[in-house]
Amino acid sequence: MAGTNAIRIAGPTVMLAVLDTSHDPVKLESYMGSSPNYVALLNLSDFPVAVKVSKTGEPAAFPSDGSPGDFVLPAYMQSPIMVNAQVESFITAIGLTADGVLLIATPVEYIS
Repeated sequence: MAGTNAIRIAGPTVMLAVLDTSHDPVKLESYMGSSPNYVALLNLSDFPVAVKVSKTGEPAAFPSDGSPGDFVLPAYMQSPIMVNAQVESFITAIGLTADGVLLIATPVEYIS
């Protein structure tokens, strides 16, 4: 159908077991011939998680009173959301609890 956009999985899915300290950077890989420009993020846990996607793997941080932070995913997500990501990016995340948060990230690209 003309004018219809779709997404295609552009790299392997990674899972991060996130605690209350920033997770070490994980590289978002891409499949040969793919050019991911987004990452689909899904938080499967009971607590929010702050996520940072960057070219160099800087640590993620929650916003605090009067200070900016990184993108926050809500708890109990039913479906993933797309966040802009450059090719060969790194993802870091931090949770609100030491009990662990499960974050799933899949590189995707829009096609038309």
